Amino acid sequence: MPRGLLSATPAAADGYVYFSSLIGSTTYLLESASGAVVHTWESRYAPAGSVYLLDNG
Repeated sequence: MPRGLLSATPAAADGYVYFSSLIGSTTYLLESASGAVVHTWESRYAPAGSVYLLDNG
């Protein structure tokens, strides 16, 4: 499945994007400025529409 940065703007804030696709079982942490994949998590469960990053990762 393709992933990464599709469009960039100088007005974009530095930080991260954390999401899980409705198709599949992988959650992604991306660097917002470059779209680089910082970390992924695999799960045996389907996503429920939202993901949460906890203190323990």
